Amino acid sequence: MMRRIAVALAVSFVILIMAVTSQAQTGNGMSILNLASGKAMDAYGNSNGSNVLIWDYWGGTNQRWNVASLGDGLYSIRSLQSGNRSLDCWNFGTANGTNIALYTYYGNACQKFYLTKTVASSYRITPSHATAQCVDAYGTSSGSNVGTWSYWGGTNQQWCFGVSNSSITLNPGEDIQAALDTYQTVNLRAGTWTLSEPLYINAGNTLNGAGMSSTILRGPNSTYTYSLIRGSYIGSMFNITIKNLKLDGWLGGEHGINIGGTTNLRVENVWCLNMKGMGVSCGQGVNAYYNNVVCENCGRVDMWHNWYNRNVYGGSINNSVCKNSPNGVGMKLSVGNDWTLNGCTFSGNVWDGLCTQDKNYRVSILNCSAYNNGSKGMYVYANDGSLIQYCTAYNNGSNGIYVNSNDTGDTSWIRNCTAYGNVGNQIETHGYWAWDGIY
Repeated sequence: MMRRIAVALAVSFVILIMAVTSQAQTGNGMSILNLASGKAMDAYGNSNGSNVLIWDYWGGTNQRWNVASLGDGLYSIRSLQSGNRSLDCWNFGTANGTNIALYTYYGNACQKFYLTKTVASSYRITPSHATAQCVDAYGTSSGSNVGTWSYWGGTNQQWCFGVSNSSITLNPGEDIQAALDTYQTVNLRAGTWTLSEPLYINAGNTLNGAGMSSTILRGPNSTYTYSLIRGSYIGSMFNITIKNLKLDGWLGGEHGINIGGTTNLRVENVWCLNMKGMGVSCGQGVNAYYNNVVCENCGRVDMWHNWYNRNVYGGSINNSVCKNSPNGVGMKLSVGNDWTLNGCTFSGNVWDGLCTQDKNYRVSILNCSAYNNGSKGMYVYANDGSLIQYCTAYNNGSNGIYVNSNDTGDTSWIRNCTAYGNVGNQIETHGYWAWDGIY
């Protein structure tokens, strides 16, 4: 049965700009992630009629799409795997429940879509022949079908377009946000950028400066209220790298880096200072890696700290410094598993140098030092085989090292540590903790 009117149409493929512009542009090899679940739009086959659903993102060509501008605000969305097969509202359907599948692109109205920005980095995808409908994920688990439904603004009806494999280098003053929305890697030359609004970093982005004292991103004054770098949406983001730059809050703003829900976050050679909020504030993630990150003079209001991670599972913090928080803790880790801190320093903070609180499991703190903090040097609640080893705590306003556990499990250990000159107990243990080799 003939269901297509063949229309020859040549299109060009460039990059989709997402977050801060009201008009979407175009791109090759884009991921399209559902805002409700973070799962990717997935072509379950490579022939006419192959179904489209959502699935955990793994980067296959069946999960990447070529998005092309057709003019008049319309776009085609074609599978990278199959080349000329596009998203298609089956049989020109206009009712709730119309299926979305692949079909050879002929330029019909059921293969053209409006992309309308909803929230930062998210878009409603509207069939051109049924503008009261939208592309909708019918669930949040892998295998949930994709079809159309009347638009009501749910997160299952909003989609985030990932960036492509490409890079650009910017001079001071050039538009970082437009570059992040267009390119996978954005390199910043030495110089200073003053940010009049947050930078929204997207899944797959790398933001790379010329050095932590050379490339400076700063707030405009002491009264602004936003974070300097934010995740482009709250949900399952992935593969974000921020490195080789300085974030200067100018004593205002919220946080320096404020990213949640990310798998594989890397922050390296970054100096966060003078933030009213936290230098680093990250949560709800998996596999975070930090190296040579300095948080200084951040946490300038009560209950904010130099650095705060919550509900992050798996990762390491290496050779990093938290110092001189005027109202908070140097570093606070809350509710997380399988963390390693190695070679870190916590000093001059008004409260604890390091605080791990709530239920943390299998935390290793190695070769770290805490000194001249207003309260405890290290205040560690951790469980199930946690370890503090080769650490030093001195000249703190309360205990040098204080440990406790709030759950059963394998015994945790303090080993080969040194504590002296602290106002309270040099080392104090409670719960399922033991110690040896203490000096």
